[in-house]
Amino acid sequence: MIKQMAIWMALAIPMSFVPFVSTIGAFGYFLLIFALPVFILRWWIKYRGIPLKDPDYKSAKTTTLVALGAWAGLLVFALPFGALLMRR
Repeated sequence: MIKQMAIWMALAIPMSFVPFVSTIGAFGYFLLIFALPVFILRWWIKYRGIPLKDPDYKSAKTTTLVALGAWAGLLVFALPFGALLMRR
């Protein structure tokens, strides 16, 4: 679910520039800006006790770190665009 949230956050940015769906794209972006770190933190708290030798755990841990990196990158990259969206 975290990976899908990061993907939808990246898709919400260009979607916010399409004329008829711009409100949905802007709303989705701003919602995911706050929701994604909450879900990542929840995952880390919930699953930190799993044995480290489990290959699925390593894969899931990598996925959460990639999603966190995507969130941080999109936050820095799209912050100026968020200001532009609020001016409309």
